[in-house]
Amino acid sequence: MLTTRIGETCKYFPALINADGVDGFTISGKGTLNGNGMRYWKAFWLRRSWNPECTNKDEMRPRLLYVSNSKDVQVSGIRLVNSPFWTSHYYKCENLKLLNLYIYAPAAP
Repeated sequence: MLTTRIGETCKYFPALINADGVDGFTISGKGTLNGNGMRYWKAFWLRRSWNPECTNKDEMRPRLLYVSNSKDVQVSGIRLVNSPFWTSHYYKCENLKLLNLYIYAPAAP
């Protein structure tokens, strides 16, 4: 657990990739970040079926990419797929460039 942002500042699972206060942060290339998140989504959908009022934070699921408090951030050319929670999350970033990304999240089990 680490202090992070999920709609509020709180203790939560770190993302697969975390960058905080990293000026010039860049991810680029033809690779894939695959979170293998289906098991997390199935658990969330099951919880939501018996408790429609549950929130996203009730089923602890990590994000794929989280960048915060950074300048000159660029994410380009990669595939972001099957994240257990939010695919990418950018918080208080300046000069953010998102170029030629493929982002996929499951719609159903």
